[in-house]
Amino acid sequence: MVKHDAFREKTLETVEYVSGHRSQILKYVAAVVAVIVIAGGIWLYRDNQHTQRVNAINEALKIKDSTVVPEGNPPPFATYWYRTQAEQTTAIDKAFNNVIDKYPSSDEGMIAHYYLGLIAGDKGNNAEAEKQFKIVAENASSDYASIGKLSLAQIYKSNGKLDDGRKLIQSIMDSPTIFVTKEEAIIEMARLIQQDKPDEARKLLEPLRTSVRTAISQAALTALGEMMQQQK
Repeated sequence: MVKHDAFREKTLETVEYVSGHRSQILKYVAAVVAVIVIAGGIWLYRDNQHTQRVNAINEALKIKDSTVVPEGNPPPFATYWYRTQAEQTTAIDKAFNNVIDKYPSSDEGMIAHYYLGLIAGDKGNNAEAEKQFKIVAENASSDYASIGKLSLAQIYKSNGKLDDGRKLIQSIMDSPTIFVTKEEAIIEMARLIQQDKPDEARKLLEPLRTSVRTAISQAALTALGEMMQQQK
């Protein structure tokens, strides 16, 4: 099965988001996923269904990235646009829930749940965010579940449930995925415990400072810098 490389490339942006850094939400570039053709040129039914799911989540993401134009003409080439924020919000919610209703247990359905969680969290609705992330963490395939677990762990952190958060991140450290490597999970574990157990957090981060992966070494150094600032 084709892996969604574009989704993997955006994992660090998601990690930054759920760590409290409101960077741009990861984008799932579904259009690049090709439909597999078997010998003889026969299209498999399941691959046709996969294409429909990909198209559905891609359309939902276009609506999420739509423009609000209170008056006048919309920008050139705008696929979706709305007159009010309320109209846009309703359309976004409907689009993601349509994906969930049609393909509830699919990867695309889980991605829809995840985005609803991100949107809820950005609005300060932690209860709804927790609900959506928990669905992903408990029901998605391991790769997508790992992203849900990271986000859910941050919700637990904000609610003071550090032990629950640690269990989630530890499960990723024990079984890394293509979306969240062991090193990325370690950094998130350090961020989770840095206030209550700074020495333990520092021990987790120190070996990663010299990682040959630039993104990992920079993330570790950033986390260590944040710890130093908090301790002043």
